[in-house]
Amino acid sequence: MIRGFTRFKCNECSKKFWGLDVEWRATAFTAPLQCPQCKSFHTYPVGILGLGTGKAKLYKEIWESIDEDKNSIIPDR
Repeated sequence: MIRGFTRFKCNECSKKFWGLDVEWRATAFTAPLQCPQCKSFHTYPVGILGLGTGKAKLYKEIWESIDEDKNSIIPDR
């Protein structure tokens, strides 16, 4: 479900950008978006609560899931 727009931060290059706030697999989490600068999916929403690096730790499992999915679809050459 689309919930609006939110600001994201990339865990790799620290770029902040705006994007769609879409729920992650029917949970309260926001689905990570691809960073426009470094193309990483290791991003998380920066919200009013501002959990800082704690939020990055919460998203680590989501990023691992995305990385596994990408590797199963696109094999190493």
